[in-house]
Amino acid sequence: MKSKSRRIPKQSVREKLDVQLAQLETAQLIRRAAEDEPVGEFRHALTQDAAYDSLLKNQRRELHQLVAASYEELYADHLDEYSAVLAQHYAQAGDDANTLKYSVRAGDAAALIYANAEAVVHYTRALQVAKHEGETEGTTTLRELFIKRGRALELLSHFSEASTNYDEMYALARARGDRAFELAALIACATIRSIPGSARDESQGRAFAEQALNLARELGDRAAESKILWILLLLSIYTGGDAHQALQYGEQSLAIARELNLLEQMGYTLHDLFVAYTYLGEMDQARAVRVESSGIWRKLGNKPMLAESLSGLALISFLRGEFDQALSLAEEGFQISVSIANLGGQGFSGYSLALIYNERGETELAIKSVEDAIAIIQFGGLEGNGLSPYGMLGAIHADLGDLSQAADYVHRALERPSSRLFFQRMWLAALLTRIELLCGNLSAAEAAFRDGQVVASIENYSRLFPPGAPSLYFAAAELALARREYNQVIELIDSLVARLRYARTHVAIPEALYLKAKALRGQQQLDQVRATLNEARAEAQAIGVRRKLWQILAMLAEIDAAGGNKEEAQVARVQAREVIDYIAAHAPAGLRTKFLNLPEVNAVMKPGSSA
Repeated sequence: MKSKSRRIPKQSVREKLDVQLAQLETAQLIRRAAEDEPVGEFRHALTQDAAYDSLLKNQRRELHQLVAASYEELYADHLDEYSAVLAQHYAQAGDDANTLKYSVRAGDAAALIYANAEAVVHYTRALQVAKHEGETEGTTTLRELFIKRGRALELLSHFSEASTNYDEMYALARARGDRAFELAALIACATIRSIPGSARDESQGRAFAEQALNLARELGDRAAESKILWILLLLSIYTGGDAHQALQYGEQSLAIARELNLLEQMGYTLHDLFVAYTYLGEMDQARAVRVESSGIWRKLGNKPMLAESLSGLALISFLRGEFDQALSLAEEGFQISVSIANLGGQGFSGYSLALIYNERGETELAIKSVEDAIAIIQFGGLEGNGLSPYGMLGAIHADLGDLSQAADYVHRALERPSSRLFFQRMWLAALLTRIELLCGNLSAAEAAFRDGQVVASIENYSRLFPPGAPSLYFAAAELALARREYNQVIELIDSLVARLRYARTHVAIPEALYLKAKALRGQQQLDQVRATLNEARAEAQAIGVRRKLWQILAMLAEIDAAGGNKEEAQVARVQAREVIDYIAAHAPAGLRTKFLNLPEVNAVMKPGSSA
């Protein structure tokens, strides 16, 4: 309670506080901090407890009231800084109105600097006071406080606690018979069950959303209607629903938000329309809506959503082979998330970085980024947030020849909550199919393919095309190659490449063309094999993909050598060795050895080889 900044201007408060301090000083429990200051210091912590216990309940309340009044007068221009202290003193004084006022103010001040754990504490105390209010103003305050506490919990990635918070809000709204309050609670309950996270529950989310939509239309609340349509967009996106239906929900939500100038809702709807457009392969529209939403988050100062928007833009740049731009965007998103201790944002950005590093052949950096994401996800309880880092580790280890560890990672990924999301489940099934094929286990590969319903997913992607869809096509193509069903491979890959080119997403094209070349080779169409491989090489070199480039070059060297084109074969062979050397130099030591011992790699690297 020390300060030398200003004197208390009102003598009545000063005099009352002096009387209380004088009593404690006479009892030798405190000493004056300074001759002219209305404050004191306890001689010992035990004397502080003794002094407090010696006061009657009314005296304690009066003392806390006086101290709080003193703070208000001394720090009138800095009340946000002292709002937590004021809330505590007013709570001890039994002054509910001021306890509520300053608890809310303290929570808002903490939330502003992303001190979300502290914000939850302050909002919880404010709620305890506000629940006793029976008037309309009390209900309004309650609604705002439940939403604020829930948001702080979400930013801490405490999704289950946030869900409990909103369920309590809904029960209270129903008990009070306040329809507007009930609508707000329904929306909150629907949202927490619709976004990726441990509280996600598709059936409950949809039930809450449909109930909320009916109530919003009954009440004529168009702002609420816009938000609920956005929630239905989320449910359609993340559960494998019709992307066209998701787009309709999003466009309806956005139209209302624009009409009513609901800037924040515009941001959220645009943010997730990005996913709908991405799934439809409309990457130009996806980038446009995410750029617009990023601008809204910058304007509103919403750093968590800005970080997530940047990671989404990084994904678009990655898919298009714009690796430098993708790295810049992902790193900016990561740094913003670190600055506000947003674990979910850090995990998402780290995962994006891993994708980029892996395609560039920088697997040590990729693995470190994934392992960091795993640590963040586990620490923050983000197991259901849609990321599958163990699956990513499985893919990296498979490429480097560590098939046993790769399979183990994929099985671990399938046990995680994130695998409940349809697109992760399908991707993991496709990845396991390919690993089993590399191990020579055709029957196990067929079982993984069948159990994961990969065929049904590919058929579904005739109208839905998320970024992971190429993996499903690759798994189907490699199974067909193992069965020597070459026409089916060519048909699958031609369909895939056409969609990739339409979306101008180039990163998967080299691998797709490589698989097509293998099928053409099986049909002994060597001229077409050479043309397809040259096309694959050009695509890979243009965007800096190394992960599959060495295999493309190795096969090209074989085909050129068999066709008597020795100079071309030598060029391709030298280029393949350079790529292998780069990958080996940028791989962890243990995996480097496994990679260099792969039979395909040995065939390229041995002196005098023709591959």
